[in-house]
Amino acid sequence: MARLAERALAELEIQGTVQAVALGDIDSSSPAQLILATEDIVSSLHTGRSQVVVIKTVTDFTEIREALAQALG
Repeated sequence: MARLAERALAELEIQGTVQAVALGDIDSSSPAQLILATEDIVSSLHTGRSQVVVIKTVTDFTEIREALAQALG
């Protein structure tokens, strides 16, 4: 999903850094502005100030691009 998110940001002409992390590595001190996550793990996230954007399919480029455009546009 990270590569798709990088590609989506490039298409949207939005500069940003994309980093894939394990669920256990996300906590309230995360510096992430935005976290892409599927519905099945959202309740396990302890994100603090990060915005969580829920997507259904991690391999759907169009869905990821649209979710990023809405969240960051």
